[in-house]
Amino acid sequence: MVTSNIEKALESSRNLFITGAGGTGKSYSIKKYMDAHPERNFLVCAPTAFAAANVGGTTAHKAFHIPVPAFQSPSFAKGNKKAIKNSHIKALVEADEVLIDEISMMRNAEFSFAIKVLRHAERIKGKKIRLIVSGDFSQLPPVVTPSDAKNLKKLGFHESGYCFTTAEWKSVNFLTVELTEIKRQDDPEFKTELNKVRVGDISSIDYFNRFVTEEPDYDDAVCLCGTNAEVSRINNDYINGLDGMAAVYAASKSGAVASGIVDDLVVVKAGCQVMFIANDVRGNRYYNGQFARVVATFTDFVTVSSNGRTFNVERHTWNIEDYSVSGNKLIKKSIGSITQMPFKVSKALTIHKSQGQSIAKCVISPTVFAAGQ
Repeated sequence: MVTSNIEKALESSRNLFITGAGGTGKSYSIKKYMDAHPERNFLVCAPTAFAAANVGGTTAHKAFHIPVPAFQSPSFAKGNKKAIKNSHIKALVEADEVLIDEISMMRNAEFSFAIKVLRHAERIKGKKIRLIVSGDFSQLPPVVTPSDAKNLKKLGFHESGYCFTTAEWKSVNFLTVELTEIKRQDDPEFKTELNKVRVGDISSIDYFNRFVTEEPDYDDAVCLCGTNAEVSRINNDYINGLDGMAAVYAASKSGAVASGIVDDLVVVKAGCQVMFIANDVRGNRYYNGQFARVVATFTDFVTVSSNGRTFNVERHTWNIEDYSVSGNKLIKKSIGSITQMPFKVSKALTIHKSQGQSIAKCVISPTVFAAGQ
């Protein structure tokens, strides 16, 4: 069953799969629902450390105690419930509702393992734990290397990695909530064509070809690439080609911090283009995905211009969250933090990192490795 009435669906007791194109309000609706129910124990997680930090939750691997790679603990997967200690999933047992954001990035083996752990937690708890997942399978698929695909196939999983291909996905019996109104774009024609291309409707090609040139203006364009290696090469060449002295900002970490949340070193020069990777919750000067140009660099801040404004940007702190149990209440706690400039050089971005961004001018690399790219 599919519905677009997200408020009614959230207030029901059904397991939900909330989907829709970028900018349709998936995250906003879920946050609004959680804020309206402080009496409930919500456990929020996401497949990657960066996605988890963005939603103020923990990683799915921590929440469900998923080994790396998934199914490294075959005794649990085959039914030996003693293979997972109850202390490892104490927070999960206390949860009333579990929310997994960016579900399209979660591979099938990980999802299958997570649902087995969720069922185990429900047996300990003696009642159902509601599951809400959010994401868009029409955008980018999970990252599956050729060797990953072989291993998945050996284990009986679909080599695509999509979690909706598992028996566990079917067993959860999700009510699908599809949001269709794009709030991030104002142009009705652009909205229509975006929705077409999202579902593979090739009639949109003529529309998008109106904006394509074989002689791109590289000066203001963003290069969209399939791999991190290509992005690093283009960004390094870009910085090295600019005049002036480079400023280097090193990240500071404390506690338990996973790698990959932000760059350990951010290197910029005056005149370079950057993209913010965090929201300015205090001053509302920038948001995640906003582009800017560096005006000047200083020891403790960087002056940038963006959207007709010039302002100073200080380092931003990402808190790494986890859950503990106090009485029957889930308590979110900080287990670490990382402080770094809240932007990255953005002459080039991976297609994964550009997901959901509005880019005025881009050069697209033909070297990609996934259908969704």
